[in-house]
Amino acid sequence: MISIIGAGPIGCYTAYLLTKAGKTVQVFEKKAKIGIPVRCTGLVTQKIYSILPLLPNNTIANKVTKVIINSRNQSISFKLKKPEIILDRTKFDLYLYNLAKKAGAKFYLSHNFKKIKQNTLIINHKNKSKLFKTDILIGADGPNSKIAKLINNKPPKLTMGIQARIKTKQNQSAYQVFLGKEYGTFAWIVPESNTISKVGILTKNLKQFQSFTKQINGKILNYSSGQIPIYKKIKLHKNNIYIVGDAAAQIKNTTGGGIIYGLLSAQCLAQSIIKNQNYTRLFNKKIKKSLFLHNIIYKIMGSFEDKDYNNLIKLCKSHKIKGIIEEADREHPIRMLIKIIIKEPKFLFFLPKLIRKV
Repeated sequence: MISIIGAGPIGCYTAYLLTKAGKTVQVFEKKAKIGIPVRCTGLVTQKIYSILPLLPNNTIANKVTKVIINSRNQSISFKLKKPEIILDRTKFDLYLYNLAKKAGAKFYLSHNFKKIKQNTLIINHKNKSKLFKTDILIGADGPNSKIAKLINNKPPKLTMGIQARIKTKQNQSAYQVFLGKEYGTFAWIVPESNTISKVGILTKNLKQFQSFTKQINGKILNYSSGQIPIYKKIKLHKNNIYIVGDAAAQIKNTTGGGIIYGLLSAQCLAQSIIKNQNYTRLFNKKIKKSLFLHNIIYKIMGSFEDKDYNNLIKLCKSHKIKGIIEEADREHPIRMLIKIIIKEPKFLFFLPKLIRKV
């Protein structure tokens, strides 16, 4: 018996992969409903189709063909070679839930994991403790994972994404990113449609969020916020206990996005269990390098002043650099950065920022 804690998209996808391979899987979710509340912009690249080729159209809220990057005094727009997708997170989560359920996974909603004692899970349901036997335990229970704490003494640091859905007129085909100290790590405007956008900021500073949303001419429909782990090297498994997704901080630190890498990590985890392979080695081989590079970029930009953002955008305005960025797969940025540095060595001037940060 394999037990998964957390029925978010990563937990459900892991359950689907394992059940499809003939494993017996039970999934425990503390919330009463799947996909609610939404704490994510849902912005992903076309990479999603290589993972989920049959993704239904009703899970997609919008597609964007352009990204606009703004600093205090500079702005640049990039045409995307392939449109990026804004998921309807509730429908997307429900799709993966139903996929796993149809494959044979058993779900227990409103069941809150408390602890594991030997091979027995203690689960709270309606203020009563229930016992469930298990052979393997998987934590897909988010940034404050209880399962991760069974493996790692020191969990990853957390940041905060604060977001509002605002009724406002925006270009439906473009999303915007705002860089600078006033925007925390960064801020965003992501259109669900031509009348509603997700407007948010990656920061723990509520005043920064309030200041940013005041600049948007529109009516706030609802708010959402959620903690986001900052990727670092941690243990992914110990004996028969594993972690995946946000629980394992499998996040792009540059964007706070975790859907794509969480799904890819779920593939590594499922393969390791099905074929009796080492989960960490599979993760290191297929995913770690990209997340490591995103972390390097995150550290460099974490020490930027407004003038550095301005200089960065100026360099990107070069036709040769802009072309490389527009053609690149941002899920795997290594080749893109090598090409950029070869074309424009001035980008190496930002490396001392990393040295000082470290």
